[in-house]
Parts: sequence; structure tokens; C-alpha cells
Amino acid sequence: MYQVRLLDAATQELENLDKPIVRRIITRMYWLAENLENIKRLKLKGDLSAFYKLRVGDYRIFYQVLEEEQVIIVHKIGHRSEIYR
Repeated sequence: MYQVRLLDAATQELENLDKPIVRRIITRMYWLAENLENIKRLKLKGDLSAFYKLRVGDYRIFYQVLEEEQVIIVHKIGHRSEIYR
């Protein structure tokens, strides 16, 4: 199982969301950590091509994977209408 680490920016974005949404996002991050090797990752394009995205309803999680360390680094969390800007 992979470890999940949130960067300060992602933590701050999470703190600004409503509690039910935060619970859904955290649950989904745990799911990602347990199932990362069994899913098809969605790679972003353009300036964000270094990241993968995970969809949680109308919210997106941008993350990177450090395979050797088995770590998922969450860079950004936000509503789909704002996160790509």
C-alpha cells in the first residue's frame, strides 16, 4: 500500500472545503493508496503533464507517484471549474 502525503497547498485547499466533501476526498485518497497498482491513472496534459488526476464528484485531486518510495504526493485539490486555471 502506498502512503499519501499532502503538500501544504493541498492541505490548505482541503481545510477550506465543507466537511462532507473533505470526508469523500479523504476516503478516495485512501482508496487510491490501496488500489494504485490496479487502476488506470489519468495523466494530465500541457503544463500539468507531470501530474495525474483523481475525480471525486465535481472535485479533482492532482497527484504525483514516487514508485520506488511507494508514495503518492497530493499537490492540489479543488473544484473542477477552478483547479485547471
